[in-house]
Amino acid sequence: MHNKFVIKIKLLTDAYLYQLSYNVKYYTFNIANEQIVFARKGDMFMKLVRQLSIITAICFLGELIKLLFKLTIPGNVIGMILLLIFLCSGIIKVEMIEDVSKFLLDHLPFFFVPAGVGLIASVATIKNCWQYIILIIFISTIVVMAVTGVTIQLIKRRWLK
Repeated sequence: MHNKFVIKIKLLTDAYLYQLSYNVKYYTFNIANEQIVFARKGDMFMKLVRQLSIITAICFLGELIKLLFKLTIPGNVIGMILLLIFLCSGIIKVEMIEDVSKFLLDHLPFFFVPAGVGLIASVATIKNCWQYIILIIFISTIVVMAVTGVTIQLIKRRWLK
């Protein structure tokens, strides 16, 4: 197996062929003031493991806080609040969790499957009160839409001044 990494790029604007080959971890070169960085597959894997570890540690910290203080707020919600605090304070940079976060957000609908299965499994329990559940869903949807609209309008007014 040859460890050298070779990059060949042909620019459309001129007929030059750029070739780089290095035996280092990252490969960086500049073309038209654009810096391009390539990494080996193992480096990307470790980066994803590190990002997932950060998110998992914050989730576990939220669960720990919930158990220690006997809170009724779910641990994952406390973890999201902690993540927001860490991101706003600069303790965690966005780049530290960006790739895994994008992956999780891209596949977000799959996380609702267990909730749907849970509803189907407990259909005997909710079949007597389905009217109330639908009413609550309808009212909460309208409230969320109204609050979101008002919040966006306030933010737009504040930023456009």
